Amino acid sequence: MKMDVSIIIVSWNSKGPMRDCLKSIYERMGGVSFEVIVIDNASADGSPDMVRHEFPYAKLIENRVNVGFGRANNQGAGMAEGEHLLLMNPDTTLLDADFKKLFDYFKDKKDIGAIVPIVFDDNGNLRYKYLRTVPRIRDMMNYCLFLNMLTFRDATLLNQSEIQVHGYPSGSCFLMKSSVYKSLCGFDENFFLFFEDTDLGVRIGQIGLKTISCPDFRITHSGGSSTAKNIRLRDIAWHRSALYFFMKQYKAKGYLVIKPILMAGVIIEMAYIAVRYHLIAGDGGNHRGRILNNLKVLKWHVSGDKA
Repeated sequence: MKMDVSIIIVSWNSKGPMRDCLKSIYERMGGVSFEVIVIDNASADGSPDMVRHEFPYAKLIENRVNVGFGRANNQGAGMAEGEHLLLMNPDTTLLDADFKKLFDYFKDKKDIGAIVPIVFDDNGNLRYKYLRTVPRIRDMMNYCLFLNMLTFRDATLLNQSEIQVHGYPSGSCFLMKSSVYKSLCGFDENFFLFFEDTDLGVRIGQIGLKTISCPDFRITHSGGSSTAKNIRLRDIAWHRSALYFFMKQYKAKGYLVIKPILMAGVIIEMAYIAVRYHLIAGDGGNHRGRILNNLKVLKWHVSGDKA
């Protein structure tokens, strides 16, 4: 008989959070058959040893280099034996999940492609208050140029007690049928980090399926435990992935329009930091690193997107 679900966790230097994540899985996955697959992207903090010694039933794959979030998840999916896939970030923990009920959603409603949880922060507050929508060029312009601070946000509030449709599943945690994930070839591995979940959501929609949030599925998400350790890597990865995503959606037009928007956003942020912290608050030294990092991102753009 086929296993109910394979749980895939991709980790990079997330030893502490991943321990909590794995504990929550083994404590709350009662009533279903499951396996845990941990893909370690060349961590240097002892994460693999922790998994090996404290969670011996987990399958551990150790990559010699950081192959990226999407590719590592695809590695896990390639060896998964479950009928369903549950992808989790190492800084997430299960709060409440009726997986038998979630599996029935896939059986009863053939138009569901992915199920995402209701997400809370470490203090028990709702982490994401709006439904996720696939970003358009206008949305990126509003975000990067800080125009969303001046305009009304065109978004639908999340209702914790209802099933609602989202534009894409958050990569931090979502559930899919293994057959659907594999039919889509999983994540596009050209995304090293960021936007791979958005792209997957677009492709889920293209085959006539929906991404939904479900009140029977709740997690906590601390957020950014790995990427916070290397801000330059994080920011350049975000810019690179944004360019690639909009190229996929809009071809050459996407690149030609989004690139100057991204560059302008970096310049505006540097100017804001300089004015607010250097001239007004007088504590610019504390934010000098942020300006230097933005200069590196700008240099990356000017050099032809090479890094």
